[in-house]
Amino acid sequence: MMKKTPQEPETSGEYMLLEGNESHYGANDVGLSFREVEEAGTLTGREKGNPSSTLLDEREADDANFNPTTSTSLELKDHSGAAAGLFNNMRTPAALILGATIPLGLLMAPDLEEGDSPATILLKKTLLLLAMSSLLSEILAITYATVAINKLSELQYHRTMTVADLIENHFELAWIGTNIHFLLGLFTFGLLVGFRAYFKYGEPAGKIIGSLSVAAILQATSFVNEGIAMGHGDIDNTEFQFANNLFMLTMRYIRLLLCRVKKGPLPIISIGLYLYSTILTVLLIVDTYR
Repeated sequence: MMKKTPQEPETSGEYMLLEGNESHYGANDVGLSFREVEEAGTLTGREKGNPSSTLLDEREADDANFNPTTSTSLELKDHSGAAAGLFNNMRTPAALILGATIPLGLLMAPDLEEGDSPATILLKKTLLLLAMSSLLSEILAITYATVAINKLSELQYHRTMTVADLIENHFELAWIGTNIHFLLGLFTFGLLVGFRAYFKYGEPAGKIIGSLSVAAILQATSFVNEGIAMGHGDIDNTEFQFANNLFMLTMRYIRLLLCRVKKGPLPIISIGLYLYSTILTVLLIVDTYR
């Protein structure tokens, strides 16, 4: 069988190299001369002057705006399902804590007695405050998470590189609020257990359980701080962080709440009542020792 070998100056027309039963299309089929192909180094791993289907594959990759040498594992995807799962990771345990707080801190709360010392009265009142704080924090966490999950199902959002990008762009307040109130309710529930043990089993057992509760909360806070400081996004490029630790994340949450005062009277009333309750708490402590 005759074999037609293309000459280097020839840059037009179609030809085919026949070797046995294998067909190879020439460089002209993709609009390139052999000299251009050789100079560009397109035929890697092949003999120069003998192009193959690898050339076509690379040209198709270029047409799809894809560079094999700079490809990344991240790509634009719909992360709504993953985001909903993250919110649900906190909504479910928040509901469990809420259910346990009602009998432990409210229904079985110790009554104030005539002979109680000021310190005992303060502890009993603190137990009630902790129970209400845990209860209301988990209610807020459940509300934030539930609304976010519903919106993730009801609306179609633009595709993002990571689930963190989706949350950052559309659910920053809901995400930070869910985290803050879930952790606040969780930690106050731990303190509530220590206070409850103090009144039920006496001071010796109460000190042991109280110390264990505080130790667990401090350890959990340390681990949470490490997670917050890691940031989010690609593990090799976590430049963005909501905050560096739990305290700074709380400050960011307060700032986001203050930014919502423009959206109507309800946020303003809510912030005012928070401040009012804080003042009443301070007055309660002062009156106890007066």
